[in-house]
Amino acid sequence: MNAPFVDIHNHTIPGVDDGPKGMDDALKMASIAADDGIETVLLTPHNRDVAALTRHGRLDEQADRLRQAAATDGISVRFLLATENYLEPDLPQQVEQGTALPINGTSYILVELPYMGMLALYTDDTLSQLQLSGLIPIIAHPERCEALASRPEVLEGFVQRGMLAQVTSASITGAFGRDFQRAAEHMLRHGLVHVIATDAHMARGPRVPVMSDGVRAAAKIVGDERALEMATTVPAAIVEGRPVDVPEPKQAKRRFGPFR
Repeated sequence: MNAPFVDIHNHTIPGVDDGPKGMDDALKMASIAADDGIETVLLTPHNRDVAALTRHGRLDEQADRLRQAAATDGISVRFLLATENYLEPDLPQQVEQGTALPINGTSYILVELPYMGMLALYTDDTLSQLQLSGLIPIIAHPERCEALASRPEVLEGFVQRGMLAQVTSASITGAFGRDFQRAAEHMLRHGLVHVIATDAHMARGPRVPVMSDGVRAAAKIVGDERALEMATTVPAAIVEGRPVDVPEPKQAKRRFGPFR
């Protein structure tokens, strides 16, 4: 499996959200990532948790402490910074205020939709506001979002409007169960997801920072070249703020997935 991988969704900063509680576990995660061929990790704590637990002005300091500790341990991972941003009506204002962070200071922004239930009435308007402000939303783990897994044509509409989507490596391998795996496979098959990431939260269990298994599983659906691009060149372009060339989505079947 060729590398280096670039992981754009990762919760390795300790003590901020539901990721590792302490530096020891964070360093274990960093070591696992490095061993898997992940060279760049985008640190994406939940913006809601960051606002509740710490001042945003300290987030850079927390990322720096992780970088220094990893360097001391000889772990060769480049850590960049963003937040995973829950979709709320005032998200564009949160970006302006600096309480919701785009990816590495670029025009890309990671957006999380609700896991369960229907999408809020303000969803389209808020996403459009982000785009009008010059941002490109990347929808996080749509295969685990009830509204998108059950109606992938909604995600297709987002993609046709210029948005991107990130599928989780563990979903593709089936580590979260067959239902989420089927949704991930369907989205891959129809060109509705564009980048593979770990959404890692811990050093053990299904939410570890491992991309290679997901890339191998994705390759069986989209081919080796495209699967590798989704873990290397596409996320590399995102963290560098460069344009991403993605295939035209195929028409998605209605009412598919684990939430039928």
